[in-house]
Amino acid sequence: DVCSSDLVLFLDADDLIEPQYLEDRLALAARNPTADLLVGCWEEFANCAPSKRSFRRPAQFKQEPEALQATAVAYAPWILHAALVRRAILIDSRPWPEELDGLPSEDAAFWFPLLHRGTVAWSDHAGALYRRHTANSRDEIRDAGVRLRALAAVVDHNVRFLHSLGRTPSSSQSESILRVFESRSEERRVGKECRSR
Repeated sequence: DVCSSDLVLFLDADDLIEPQYLEDRLALAARNPTADLLVGCWEEFANCAPSKRSFRRPAQFKQEPEALQATAVAYAPWILHAALVRRAILIDSRPWPEELDGLPSEDAAFWFPLLHRGTVAWSDHAGALYRRHTANSRDEIRDAGVRLRALAAVVDHNVRFLHSLGRTPSSSQSESILRVFESRSEERRVGKECRSR
């Protein structure tokens, strides 16, 4: 309610943007005046080695909405500050899942409804910088059980959203859910084995 701009950027305290980031996203917005989500690439780096960066693209980069929705049901398709969001879609839908605050990757439950309500415009620019391995990052939680429970909460939220539209997960969405759960379960199994040695 405090924001008065047409476009909103969510930026966590431990993340950064390059000086050209806003220029790129605003130019993208000007070229795509009906797009609700203005999404680009990003670079990741470890907090202890900021000069060693890895280039990342969003999941299903520049693909059709159905492909993006198929993966986004189970995990965030991009980092939070890789996108500018039109304020109007936020006001109309109030999509932030406050009940999931504090869980790893709760933003996956934020993006999924927006991908059903809005359109995406893409940028190759990687002006968002994602700092990893910080002391308080929820994404660095090592407890695989916590990560598995967080994933279950996010998927439950997104499936309930589909039900509110009178839909059930598509076969490709179901495959994504199973694949991510298998990955998290494997993390948990390996963690238990390591602790028992």
